[in-house]
Formats: sequence, structure tokens, C-alpha cells
Amino acid sequence: MDKKSNKLYIVMYHYIKDFTNPLFKNFKNLKGLDADLFDLQLDFFSKNFNVLTMQETISALEGGGLEENSMLLTFDDGYYCHYSAAYPILKKHNMQGSFFIPAKVLDKKDKLLSTNKIHLLLANADINKIYFELYSILVKKGFNDPDSLVKKYFTMNRYDDPKTVFVKTVLQNLEPLELREELVDNLFNKFVESSEASLAKELYMNEEQIKELINGGMFIGSHGYRHDRLGNMSKDEIIEDIDKSLDILSQFIDLNCWVMNYPFGHANKDVADYVEKRGARFAVTTQPFVANLNFDNKYLLPRLDCNDFPPKSENYKTDKVERELCLK
Repeated sequence: MDKKSNKLYIVMYHYIKDFTNPLFKNFKNLKGLDADLFDLQLDFFSKNFNVLTMQETISALEGGGLEENSMLLTFDDGYYCHYSAAYPILKKHNMQGSFFIPAKVLDKKDKLLSTNKIHLLLANADINKIYFELYSILVKKGFNDPDSLVKKYFTMNRYDDPKTVFVKTVLQNLEPLELREELVDNLFNKFVESSEASLAKELYMNEEQIKELINGGMFIGSHGYRHDRLGNMSKDEIIEDIDKSLDILSQFIDLNCWVMNYPFGHANKDVADYVEKRGARFAVTTQPFVANLNFDNKYLLPRLDCNDFPPKSENYKTDKVERELCLK
């Protein structure tokens, strides 16, 4: 291998939208990358990057070195569209994808993750109605000063308007967990007509489909158990979530050589230390930078979004992602 670089482009995917899939027909506004654009993107990668397997990436992180423009493709959340849409296109381009499964979707097959309830909610209803309903529920529940939440969270981010950011942030961060889940369920039941069990069946891969990915040369990693912010949990909760995930996923992964993908990219020292202790070779976040093996903690590696690359954009070239200093 020609060792020219210490930079690794780790690309993050969520939904790969194939409109023959009933889910995307019924939730047309669900955010994701269209399958035809995914195909074009992999063609761009094949011409401009050295797309690595997970095994090659682990070797590089353990001292094997990188070729220039090395890249790893990662897919979050264990969606059925990864099997039905992404997998055939990856095979077409002779590329490996790494698929990270939140183990709860295999353990509770008739349940949606809260994060997916939020996605479907936002795809199915007007954001103004959702925003005002959420605010109204907070007031009715006697939540102390909901206006303080508006001041704190009503802001733009890279992809969402302020009301969407507010709704997502409150529903993904408000404590305690029981209140957060109650808010999500209230809004989901009000604005989404389809049953949770039927949507869960449409949304996630099952065990046989995951096994088919493995047999086809794909890699499976952990995305925690319940898909919540590990960095906000106590040490005992961190251990319980990661251990439960590994126990359920043990049929798909090597517990002596596995990789962690933090839900929401959220972790802290306790999380990273425990992941390392349990035998993970490295772990990825959602910090939008190019990973630099000279500087970055390999248990807190950043990733770029698929929208940072053609045919969506050329953000991967900007100073924002081409930084040289590690994230502390």
C-alpha cells in the first residue's frame, strides 16, 4: 500500500430512498438520499476515492497506513432500505458498506425507535402544527418555563429550520426519559395514522436480511441498544446499553473485533473507555470533519454526511471539514 495520507473520509448514511418501497411512497417527505443519487455518488467515489473495507480500515488504524483519499461507508439504524436499495448498489460498485444496528429493533420487533417516530412525524405533518402542539403539551404538563427551551433550541443547523431543530432537540434531549417518550408518543399518535407495528415491520431489517448482508461481504457493527445519547447516561446505564446491544448482536459480530457507532454521535470519556474495554477496535461520532489518524482519538472519530459529497454538494472540500486539529 502506498502510504501517503493520515486522513480518512468516513461517510454517514441514513435513509436510502427507493420509491418502490411503500414507506417512501407514504412518507414522501422523509429525509434521505434517493437511490439513484446514491448510485451516482458511488460512481463519484469509485473515480475519486479509495473506498476501504472495514477490515482495511481497522488495519490502517492499527498502524497499517492509508492511501490518499481513503474512505469508509457507514449506514446507521438498520433500515430495510439498506438491504433493499443500498446493498444492491454497493454490490454493483464492488464496495463494502458497514451497517450499524440498534439492537432494540431486533429485540422489540413491533416497536419503533423514538428517533424514527420523530422522523415519520416530521415527514407526515406540517412543522408549524407539530411545533405549536408540542409547546401546548409542555404548558399543559406544567413544564417549568417552556419559553426557555425556545430560547435555547430555536436555531438553524446545517439541514433544518429553527422550528424543526426545536422539535427534534426537545424530543431527543428533554429529561427525564419517560417524559421525552411520552411527548413523542403523544405527537406520533396525533399526526401519524399508520400503526407502529406495521411501520416497524416496513422500516427495519430482520435477522435473515442482516445475515444476507454479511454473506454478501458487508460489515455489521453496534449502534447501541435503545438508540439514545450514551453520553447522557450514568455509568451503569452505559454498561447496560452496550452490553445488551452486544449480547443481541453477537450472532452477527465478533466480540473481539467489533466497531461502535454512537447514536446521535454522542459519547463522553466513560462511554469511549467502556467501548474500548469491551473490545471495540474504534468508534465513530457525527462530528462533521475528515478523520485524521495523527490527531483523532480512534474512539471518537468524526464522519461527514453523504450530503457533503456530489451530487448533493462539495462541502467535503471546505475548511470546515478539512481541519487538522483533533476534537477535544
